[in-house]
Amino acid sequence: MQIKEVATADVLPIRQIVLRPGERINAARVCGDATALHLGAFDGGLIGAASLFFNAGEVRLRKFAVLPDWQGRGVGSALLRHMIATTDAPLFWCDARVAAVPFYQRHGLRPVGEQFVKGRRDYVRMERRS
Repeated sequence: MQIKEVATADVLPIRQIVLRPGERINAARVCGDATALHLGAFDGGLIGAASLFFNAGEVRLRKFAVLPDWQGRGVGSALLRHMIATTDAPLFWCDARVAAVPFYQRHGLRPVGEQFVKGRRDYVRMERRS
């Protein structure tokens, strides 16, 4: 598997399939995509994607998705390890679905604050400080 920087247009189909199934491709866009760092995991083709948004000493992970056939095979872990290792901001964080909290904890992120609802799903903020 290879991880490399990709264009916004490359990550949109993965986001749509995993995070916005049944919706139009534009529903997979987020504000700030034009200036974000988009990373893709490749194994023959693009199998996972994540976007990093940089702001005043912090890095926010958004729209982290791995194709269903590749989930549970280490793709997400490899992407997350790569992101953490290659960003030097003192704060790395994301809003994680509650079901994904153990995944982020295995990679050194800790829950901060109370759970909240976004788009009819339960989330918690996860952080890693260096």
